Amino acid sequence: LSREDTVRLGPKRPPIAATAECSNGSIAIVGTVARGGEAAFVDLPGAYELAIDARWGAADLPGPVVSTDLRAFGLAEHALLVEGALTEASVDRASIVSDRAGAVLLDTAVVARSGACAGARVSIEPERGLLTGVEVRIAAGDPLDETVLRSYAMGAVHMALGWILSEDLAVDRETGEMLDLTIRSFGIIRARDLPPVTITLVDDPGAPLARASDAVFAAVAAATWNAVAAAEGHRPTVLPARETRVARSLRRAL
Repeated sequence: LSREDTVRLGPKRPPIAATAECSNGSIAIVGTVARGGEAAFVDLPGAYELAIDARWGAADLPGPVVSTDLRAFGLAEHALLVEGALTEASVDRASIVSDRAGAVLLDTAVVARSGACAGARVSIEPERGLLTGVEVRIAAGDPLDETVLRSYAMGAVHMALGWILSEDLAVDRETGEMLDLTIRSFGIIRARDLPPVTITLVDDPGAPLARASDAVFAAVAAATWNAVAAAEGHRPTVLPARETRVARSLRRAL
């Protein structure tokens, strides 16, 4: 397929709408996902020792076919909601993090279904709203190849920043037909505009664990959303958060 046909015909990430609230030591999540995506939110592993009551409904929406096979679907959306709720409630994560996720905890921590863990911290210069750095920690058993793992993690960082700040696709409201068909129109962050990224592989004896980059994607996305909320003084409720200073600074670079 041509690139345009791939965009037009290929499956897309199921859209969601959800709220999350942390109170009395538990998190309540209420959400709706495009039909076909609801199963991805069942039995997700947790990085924190607290109760999560998640209630998801499904909705029929016009548009392209959706797929739960896209990177970290379900895991990343869940992580955003959990980490956002913890931040808004000013919860000390170190007091509730699980033993396994504690090794990677920075500002966020995520455990993939395989058991691979990642934590992330995203730094934003508050006066101008500029991304200044991303820090990632990964525990994924004994890597088959550390260079390859770091490469996948770097790709996940790049994708997570774009997911929260700049990347989207325009669709017809009535039919769901794709309207954006060029790479430039997608809002993908140029590699040279990435802030410095530090990736640390935590000693984690054992068999290699798959999907470590899913955990990185989810952890960085959640850390970015929280960092943007702190820098802006309010939490964006629609993603990508294109109207924030951080996103505008990236658009000037595109």
